[in-house]
Amino acid sequence: MIPAEELEAVDDRLLFTPLAEAGTKLILVEPFLLPIRGVVEAGAGCALLGEEERKQGRVGLDPKIQAVRKLARTYGAPCSTPTTCSPNSL
Repeated sequence: MIPAEELEAVDDRLLFTPLAEAGTKLILVEPFLLPIRGVVEAGAGCALLGEEERKQGRVGLDPKIQAVRKLARTYGAPCSTPTTCSPNSL
């Protein structure tokens, strides 16, 4: 798993800085977990994901959400969650 600080630095250097310098309008979407209940199979039977695995995933996700929000502020870009972002809102 990539640490949030590294994700932010790589995204900034490889994506956002060149796009912003080119005048591209940016819209950032926060990383998210799908709202699934119960145990699900992931990776063609490679893993079973239950409530505990999703809780652990959420702990790692929160710093990445904050990193995306910081990048959005840096570039003056709108930042949405998947539930608030739709083609009609763009």
